[in-house]
Amino acid sequence: MSTCAKRLPPILVLIALLVLLAPMACRFAWDYSTASRRHQQFQSMFVWPRGWRVRQQRTLRSTAQLSTAEPSSPSPECRLSMVHLITHANDIYTQGDRTIIFWTKTLQCGDNIQAEKKVEAIRVTRSGMYFIYNQIMFKDERFTMGQVVWRRFGARRHAAQQEKPLLQCVCSMPEKRPNQSCYTAGIVRLGAGDEVAVIIPSRGHAHISANPAQTFFGVMQLT
Repeated sequence: MSTCAKRLPPILVLIALLVLLAPMACRFAWDYSTASRRHQQFQSMFVWPRGWRVRQQRTLRSTAQLSTAEPSSPSPECRLSMVHLITHANDIYTQGDRTIIFWTKTLQCGDNIQAEKKVEAIRVTRSGMYFIYNQIMFKDERFTMGQVVWRRFGARRHAAQQEKPLLQCVCSMPEKRPNQSCYTAGIVRLGAGDEVAVIIPSRGHAHISANPAQTFFGVMQLT
């Protein structure tokens, strides 16, 4: 005779599980409600200004926009002055036995070097070291040509010391197709009110090129 153990009905098993889990569920609900009340009490200890959260959100958005925006390029500044001049064919004159060139301003930066729209000389308004450069393309048939960069002292100087040569250039002209450029440059100390001019001495009615890439004159401030 075989004996079989009687099995419990499924409904009884489910009831037993509910009885065992009910205390745990009640404990969890109690802990959650207690923590929620404590959190509310903690927030009530602080009194936030009216509209603080709105202003905080606006501040965060503004900060994000500033961080993603491209940096603005600084405005250009000229710490040291400079001027660059060119000439035209109708701005070349003869004065006695020398040729005078009137220059037209094409580039300028800063206020320490002054040059009008059409000038014979460049004037500096601040004492310091300056870099002077000049080139002339000669188209003259005379065997030698050249130019001299002169310094004209300010009004504070004595009349006997009004001018002084600073730089000079001499070149030999070819017999056939007389085209020769003469370039000179150097660093000099100039005083406030001094002027710098270019003269072609002992050569009246000199034939030169008015091409801006061949004949030019400029001064750059170094200190």
